[in-house]
Amino acid sequence: MQCDTRNAARIFGGCLDRVKVVSISPQTSAAATEAGLTVHAEAKKYNMDGLIEAVIQHRKDNS
Repeated sequence: MQCDTRNAARIFGGCLDRVKVVSISPQTSAAATEAGLTVHAEAKKYNMDGLIEAVIQHRKDNS
């Protein structure tokens, strides 16, 4: 089974309602939104460093 955003949303169901979703790219954000998730932040650089920066910025903006 391929593990992608849509599969993760189906597997974890309502559990993801309680977490902040941070996406690595616009394509991933679109897939997450399509799967019914709320994307709270999106990486500006589409790699692990960008993802971490997005998490840190989201935390700063919402503290």
